[in-house]
Amino acid sequence: MKFFVVLALLLAFARNGESQVPAKTISTRSSSGEFLAYPQPIVPSRFVRSKTNSISLDPALLVIACERVRQTIYSELGITGEARGLVYLHPRQAHFPNEPPAINVQPGPLGWAYQVEIPDTTDEATFVRAITHVVLWEIANRNAGSRSAEIPLWFADGLAENLLHLTTLELSLSSGRRESGMNISRVFFDARRQNPLAQAEIVLRANKPLTFDQLSWQDPRQWTMRDAEVFHSSAQLFVSRLLHFQDGPACFRAMLAELPEKYNWQFAFLNGFQSHFHRALDVEKWWALQLVQFAGHDLTEAWTLDQSRERLDEAIRTTVEIRSDQNALPRRAEIPLQTILREWDAQQQPPALERKLQELTILRLSAAPAILPILDGYRDVIATYLQKQNFSRSLFTFKKPSGPILNKLTMESIAKLDALDKKRESLGPVETASASKWAVETR
Repeated sequence: MKFFVVLALLLAFARNGESQVPAKTISTRSSSGEFLAYPQPIVPSRFVRSKTNSISLDPALLVIACERVRQTIYSELGITGEARGLVYLHPRQAHFPNEPPAINVQPGPLGWAYQVEIPDTTDEATFVRAITHVVLWEIANRNAGSRSAEIPLWFADGLAENLLHLTTLELSLSSGRRESGMNISRVFFDARRQNPLAQAEIVLRANKPLTFDQLSWQDPRQWTMRDAEVFHSSAQLFVSRLLHFQDGPACFRAMLAELPEKYNWQFAFLNGFQSHFHRALDVEKWWALQLVQFAGHDLTEAWTLDQSRERLDEAIRTTVEIRSDQNALPRRAEIPLQTILREWDAQQQPPALERKLQELTILRLSAAPAILPILDGYRDVIATYLQKQNFSRSLFTFKKPSGPILNKLTMESIAKLDALDKKRESLGPVETASASKWAVETR
């Protein structure tokens, strides 16, 4: 696992979200004024730093590197205008090996503010991914209200991977040395960047690329090193192909503008790219064609019955976090569709069920023929429930609904799901286990 953006409430903000810093601490500000870097910790980490691609924690070099990432993103996406949020860079000792940067996003009286804690073992690629995520956040949140935008991981990481392989991006990130009283640092610039997709092609020819659904619901905490490589390569190709549309940059800008208004980023994505896609299924079909042309992989190739059964088992269950009491650590549990219908309220049900319906629709592209009648049965039950259950009356009443919707339609739908579960179980146990998980985490 190379990088995972940790969005947590870590620090209290003051003065537009700036963390409490000792009065004598002097920050270094970038030329655009968007980035402020603070001095590195006096005591270095006990963990080993890479000698070839670790970044310098010198504040002057950090803000220069951030500015170059920012300028390249603006150029790629056609972004204009000045930043309305401030990014505070705080180098610190790493708590564990390969610790990723932690990003905290908070609204302040003068705009959104972003705290980035940079462990002293951070490498070049991890740093660029973190700053790319922050820059996209700042762009999306320029017109946000009290809710921050959700930046899809594939977008931030895919764009960052593209930047890392562009000849136009030169990063002075390596640890420098002092000569004649001046800091000297090397610039990473090699022939690999002449073809931005060269490394992605190697990875995706040797490994099966991720589907759009798999790109959408990744959990980096479960990644192996190979999983990370496949994700980053798949995301880079996906973003690159979208940027190849004549209006690709404009579509991404439209998507970023809508992200703060949407609780599900997929709606913002489809609205932004409405000139090309109307449904998530259209995206999946287009993406499958791109992969056939690029790496010779056909995502529509049918799976075996065992593979199809395993993925169906995952698609009809939802991963949730459960706490035994308010102060207890959360634990993960998988719940069936019946629990959503029986126990969730009218505001929680629609987005969860729509997501499940989408997963099943995409799953149908590659499922074995023998399992299609059962798969279609689940789809029909969910679609009928969403269509006939009167959510609009519950969602727009002045009094928010409390408790589940236990009416005749709910009971009939649960009975149909129980019957489908029995048919699915009659197919026998799954003999092989896949390394990938499609479970969607619901918070």
